[in-house]
Amino acid sequence: MMLHELNELADTIEAASYSSVEDGVTITVKPVPDALREHALDPRVKKRIESRLAAKKAAGTKGGAFSLRCTRKPPVFDAGLYGDASTVEERLVEIDGDHRIDVFVVRPKSFAAGRPVLIHFHGGGFTMGGFAWQEPQMRAIAERSGCTVVYPEYRLAPECPFPGPVRDAWGTLLWVREHAEELEIDPERIVLSGDSAGGSLANACVMLDIENAAGDRSARLVHHVFEVYPSFDWRAAQEQDDYPWSLDLYDMCEDERELVVPRILNIKRCREHRLGTPVDLYFQGADVSDPLASAACADDSVLAEFPTVVVAVADYDYLRIVDEYMARRFARLGVPVELIEYKGIDHGFLDKFQDYPQSLELCCTIAADLAACAQNQ
Repeated sequence: MMLHELNELADTIEAASYSSVEDGVTITVKPVPDALREHALDPRVKKRIESRLAAKKAAGTKGGAFSLRCTRKPPVFDAGLYGDASTVEERLVEIDGDHRIDVFVVRPKSFAAGRPVLIHFHGGGFTMGGFAWQEPQMRAIAERSGCTVVYPEYRLAPECPFPGPVRDAWGTLLWVREHAEELEIDPERIVLSGDSAGGSLANACVMLDIENAAGDRSARLVHHVFEVYPSFDWRAAQEQDDYPWSLDLYDMCEDERELVVPRILNIKRCREHRLGTPVDLYFQGADVSDPLASAACADDSVLAEFPTVVVAVADYDYLRIVDEYMARRFARLGVPVELIEYKGIDHGFLDKFQDYPQSLELCCTIAADLAACAQNQ
């Protein structure tokens, strides 16, 4: 899809958005831009799912086992999606004095010193992902916010299991704070974001920040958190009793049920039948209920110390239920929280920048949120 088409559809989504307050949570709904009926899949999502099912049928396969080789193949974006205003600098950052990781610093053409900085942790189940998957998105956020975006390529499983990626995420946060003058950013307005597994890393950094500050809020590093369909809980549904989970909690058109349900259950099965899945490769025997992985398992006393949190969810995503639960929990604990619900779409839509206008619209929303942080002195 051409960039001007994406922009038009993204503008339509933004114009049709509406908000309400429920249980102390501000909820903003982002509708499908060209929906013909309620509770229907976005037509682009439907087309993509149908195309993949047709390809599997033609090949005579039903999907097969998880494959690192297949999942680690990055998408190819059209050059026109990158824009020519922002610049990207690649840095090798030392973590814990024993290894280095690749970190990308994205600056907008309109860069001005002293503005907030966004550190984004990518998703991918801790087994895949990186800057090649999300370069247009990070450029869009930088250009539309006027702020710097820092993007670490933390080490991946199975080569580096938990808590290795947490160490890399925390180390990146410390590096940004220590190099604030060199980066020309405001060290008092460090914003974290993360999609899916990256949301888990953002939460871990906030908790480590709280612990490191030892009750002194002036010593805290994280100013604000923006999470995109974050993985708050790596436990299987039957291992927890904090919130109910059922397919009945998803509104869908009956004639699209066979397309929607497998997309929802895919992540659920990874948590239940772990052997050979990203859950297995990341934890490798570690406790999935460790709060540094599953923030839903953290004590209320810790969660109550979180800064302002924004959580964006996808309508047909297994993680939506826990994300909504955590938003309500934050509100109950007195944490300012906003929930953004993207209708008619499934997990991982941020990665599909040239196919789904929701990806661009989400980048615009993150950018607006980041720009608002710049206004709050």
